[in-house]
Amino acid sequence: FSYFSRFREGGQHPLICRKPRDRDGEEILLDGDAAAAGHPFFDLGSAEHSPDHRLLAWSADVKGSEYYTIRIRDLATGHDLEDEVPNSAGSVVWAADSASFYYVELDENHRPVRVKLHRLGQPSSADVLVYHEPGPGFFVHVGSTQSDAFVVIDSSDHETSEVYLIDRSAPGGEPRLVAPREPKGQY
Repeated sequence: FSYFSRFREGGQHPLICRKPRDRDGEEILLDGDAAAAGHPFFDLGSAEHSPDHRLLAWSADVKGSEYYTIRIRDLATGHDLEDEVPNSAGSVVWAADSASFYYVELDENHRPVRVKLHRLGQPSSADVLVYHEPGPGFFVHVGSTQSDAFVVIDSSDHETSEVYLIDRSAPGGEPRLVAPREPKGQY
């Protein structure tokens, strides 16, 4: 599939879509305008398909608090699973197994400080802490390498950064430090 987002004429929120690469036809996976209906505020955070193309992790803030709740949509049925992960920064990186994903949790000061692993079908209270940033001026982000082989945990302030890698094919594996942080040194 080719994945993309677009807006309908007059719409305020994106449509998350995909097309089969070998034939015509567009499938709307998530209608942001429909998801926003009934909420005085709505911000779609991110939408990431699972490696097996069966699921869509999507996040939204419906209060204006910038705390995003992550949900999982079954693309065969168009319905969301029971999984809900609150208090996240909104981004998701799937593990290669398509049964778990990494995300960043915000603390009580609204600072992105913890990377956690959520396994589908488990309550968010059972999520595994993968990384915690103790430095008060540092912010944590999660992403993936261009090859999609690794999850990238980036911890940085305005002058200094540090990067850890996790093998996407080994959910729950220990993060490996690329190089220790050095003051005023950025990756």
